[in-house]
Amino acid sequence: MPTVYIIIYSLYHHVYKVAKSVQQGLEEEGVTVKLFQVPETLTEDVLTKLHAPPKPDIPIITVNDLADADAFIFG
Repeated sequence: MPTVYIIIYSLYHHVYKVAKSVQQGLEEEGVTVKLFQVPETLTEDVLTKLHAPPKPDIPIITVNDLADADAFIFG
């Protein structure tokens, strides 16, 4: 089965919730799915002013990770 990486940035977890639904659907079809986030670029000060919740507990993607996937979904 193929391996699909879902790579997201989700400030208020909206995109994260959609990514979890996509992950569930793919896994139901037998696809191996790994969920990643991109590194944060906003400072803690800006995140505080935006009332951003803590980031989801998913790994941050690295360049080295990219070679292991058969496909990518970005969100």
